[in-house]
Amino acid sequence: FQHRYGYYECRARLQQKSGWWSAFWMQSEQQGCTVDPSLSGIEHDIMESFSPGELLPACFHYNGYGPNYTSFRLPDCPLDELSALKLDETQYHVFGFLWEPDGYSVYVDGRLRGKGGKDVSGIPQFVLLSTECKWYRKNRMTGEGVPALEAAAAANDEFIVDWVRVYDVVR
Repeated sequence: FQHRYGYYECRARLQQKSGWWSAFWMQSEQQGCTVDPSLSGIEHDIMESFSPGELLPACFHYNGYGPNYTSFRLPDCPLDELSALKLDETQYHVFGFLWEPDGYSVYVDGRLRGKGGKDVSGIPQFVLLSTECKWYRKNRMTGEGVPALEAAAAANDEFIVDWVRVYDVVR
């Protein structure tokens, strides 16, 4: 399923233990093929949680992952500042994303969290929900490997998705 422009949301309960990386995101098959995100798309990280009850700002990656890599966050903050939003990890939350031709808006539980985007994808993208061992390859910030105890402590946890909805933008 691929879609362009609309409102996307999921209702989910975040992981309960450390060691997991849960996400609701969108990706283009062509991301990075050009340095024009309107033609090759943007990775839309709508919701990412690296720690129980903590939600990172939405992050948008484009122009590939090499020397032309570019990104921005909503709410706008420096990449070295996590600015995590604290949520009750025992409750379900609704994560929303409005993608319009002129920008993006990100919502948590019906409240606007951030709006903007100087560059906007102009091509259809697919929706993803994922959870994986946090830093299963290496910690992107420090370059260090994951301690085996952290991964073991995270066993038997769940990222539960109740539903995902996609709405067209009607103009």
